[in-house]
Amino acid sequence: MKNGKKNGSIPVHDILETTNYDLFVYEIPGNRAVNQSHVAKLKNKIIKRHLKELFIIVGSKNGNDKHPIYDGQHSFLALKELNYPIRYMIVEYMKPNDISMMNTDKLNWQSKDYLKKYCDRNNENYSYYRDYMDKFGFINKFRLCTTILNGNFQRSSSNEDSFRAGDFEITAAGQKDAEVVGSFINQVCSTIADSGELVGGNTYFGMALMHALGHHGFKRSVFMKKVKSRSRTFRGCSTSQQWLEVIADAYNHRNKKNKVLFRPFNEKLIAN
Repeated sequence: MKNGKKNGSIPVHDILETTNYDLFVYEIPGNRAVNQSHVAKLKNKIIKRHLKELFIIVGSKNGNDKHPIYDGQHSFLALKELNYPIRYMIVEYMKPNDISMMNTDKLNWQSKDYLKKYCDRNNENYSYYRDYMDKFGFINKFRLCTTILNGNFQRSSSNEDSFRAGDFEITAAGQKDAEVVGSFINQVCSTIADSGELVGGNTYFGMALMHALGHHGFKRSVFMKKVKSRSRTFRGCSTSQQWLEVIADAYNHRNKKNKVLFRPFNEKLIAN
């Protein structure tokens, strides 16, 4: 029954499809500015996952005989650039401001939600991610774990996007390296904690330490000696850059032979 009840459900609205892109206008008052980077990411997802069933929400035709796009302008542009058909639903009573208010009120997904989603699907990479986080006490430190498990020494938004998209992968060699890094970070944090300072729960410290590990010439054994002798200097920081400066001062203190030139936290690294 195409138009009648089926399994207790009834059709309540039509989804239309067209390749006439000139039928729509997306630059309307109240809409967000277009983010071309987001459009590019959507295009990749649409191609990779064959997401041709996305539909946009539009209003009735305006004075220029065009449908104003209320929700889905980025999807519209991505589909248009791919020369894919546009699926759309016309709403009569909803206004642009209603869409923006609903989007504001949405409970956005968090990293822990994506982790659970892919673990529930028995994705081995995400199961390892979860177990790694538990093993080393990096609970809810997603920026840190994603950085470590991707084999990087610096945060990468593209890696975090891959994590949310379900594309996270880690090789056996990557797991081995991550285990070593996790143990080293915990060893550093435990040594500092013995002096009364608690940095283990501080993501900023963890990210600064990862940044330091990526510097050419940085020797972990040398740093551990400095941590043991200067543990009380690791305090009073509220940003990763501040922590990096403390790490650099401790590492380079009376260390002429193994001195390292630390780059600022927001600069690219030359990995070992």
